Amino acid sequence: MKYELTPLNRNVPDEELLSDLKKVAKKLGKESLPRAEYDKHGRFSEGTLRKRFGGWLTALERAGLKKTRIYWTNEQLIDELKRLAALLGKTYVTVDDFRKNSKISNDVTIGRRFGSWTKAIKKAGLDVSPMGHRYTEEDYFNNLLDVWTYYGRQPACGEMSKLPSKIGHHSYAHRFGTWRKALEAFVARMNKDEADLNKDAKEESPAINQSKNVENTDKMLSKEYGLSEDKRGIGLSLRYKILNRDKFKCVKCGASPATDHNCRLHIDHIVPFSKGGKTVLENLQTLCEECNLGKGDRHIE
Repeated sequence: MKYELTPLNRNVPDEELLSDLKKVAKKLGKESLPRAEYDKHGRFSEGTLRKRFGGWLTALERAGLKKTRIYWTNEQLIDELKRLAALLGKTYVTVDDFRKNSKISNDVTIGRRFGSWTKAIKKAGLDVSPMGHRYTEEDYFNNLLDVWTYYGRQPACGEMSKLPSKIGHHSYAHRFGTWRKALEAFVARMNKDEADLNKDAKEESPAINQSKNVENTDKMLSKEYGLSEDKRGIGLSLRYKILNRDKFKCVKCGASPATDHNCRLHIDHIVPFSKGGKTVLENLQTLCEECNLGKGDRHIE
């Protein structure tokens, strides 16, 4: 599977954006449309429309839809922060926590209302997040691979604020410069890994037997990507290789996140690691969560 980016939406005419907004509203039978609902059903992201027309309410007006704005008082916003902290069992609430769990869709309201997110958190009597989680590049790419697999396509930036994503698109933009640059870095990395693997496979001597080829390929993967067949952990490149080989489907039941969004794919050791199984291509397979949990620590032929 070769990863490809969709064309940039900056070249899409205004009429096409507005037409899609009206189409979604008509489909849902609504005279107005919240940003979250458009993100779920629309062809483009709500962020694209906001940036193009200078705001979501302006986009609604241009599309001939009703402008609706829910006003939240300062007390309601503070109460919502406290509610989320209690719900999550934490002494602090991050922006990502808020996006994924709050009934208030516009987190920007809080920052603007209180001067900053940190000031709002302190106003609610909560702790400030300890500098947030410092994700590595591998964390970002692993998360993006999860989301790309989940949707079976390139995810929109707004979808990164929803499960199964654990990292919001703002974090990607901060790390890579923009959301688009983050996607470009991911695609370049994934396609480079696949190209390198294909190149190495072609350069193998035809005189080497198939079992030797498998052994050499596994050793090459371990050396190239810092993996070890004697460690349980499966790195990004090897994980991608297994998913790609198994066509992003469970090899037991055929379940795929692309057709069933409740499906979660795991990379499983065929011979369990606890029973001496190695972390190599021939001993790894793609299983859905249900099949993987059903298998447990057993070796099933």
